[in-house]
Amino acid sequence: MRKKKSARPPVIGVDFDGTLCQIFKSNVPYIPKSVIRGKPNKNVVEACRRYRRSGCRIVVYTSRWWGDYHWLKQWLDKYDVPYDDIVPGKFKADAFIDDTTVNPSLDRDWEDRLCTILGKDLPRGKCPEGQKS
Repeated sequence: MRKKKSARPPVIGVDFDGTLCQIFKSNVPYIPKSVIRGKPNKNVVEACRRYRRSGCRIVVYTSRWWGDYHWLKQWLDKYDVPYDDIVPGKFKADAFIDDTTVNPSLDRDWEDRLCTILGKDLPRGKCPEGQKS
């Protein structure tokens, strides 16, 4: 008798700049991209934690120069962001969380949309009054 193949976990791609890490605004005309000064987007970090606990794979992707890998890893570890991999550019995933697609900063229903894309109900966070989820 053949063993039934288990379904692979959903893969969620999470953009770094502007999604996981807030854009750092400064009066300094040029700050090297390798210096990551932005704070974490707490709603996205919490969502990543919930999704990972529910069995999803979290893959952080970026358009940054691949020489910044060390800085990205250091920032993710500093803020205890769960991830399974870091990749340059877009890749094949079941869903993406990105400030130019499913935008957690502008879209109140972004988690509902993500569940629709994946066809799976995922645990959702509670949104404090007056704050976007």
